[in-house]
Amino acid sequence: MQPQKKIDHAYKIITGINTLLEKKAMEIKGSSVYIFRELLGKDEKQHKALMNNIYMYYRLKLKKEEGYSFYLMNIETKEMLGVFKNGQPNIESFLNNG
Repeated sequence: MQPQKKIDHAYKIITGINTLLEKKAMEIKGSSVYIFRELLGKDEKQHKALMNNIYMYYRLKLKKEEGYSFYLMNIETKEMLGVFKNGQPNIESFLNNG
């Protein structure tokens, strides 16, 4: 990816997550990210992409260290929807129960 495209991509991610935070559709509390389950859809690829974007947000905006782990939680029920650990999103339990 070209440098300008990387910058544009990072800007879109930060702007998108900031929008979700402002609209109260997402909340970040330490290493837990709360989001409405409906925003994830049922597509595994979209779910993982969202988690990768949240990780980039942690790294770029919140200045967390490389390898930072977080939990994706349902904002309404506090049910775990996924874990981002060791640089990878893990949503297996969500897929089996969702």
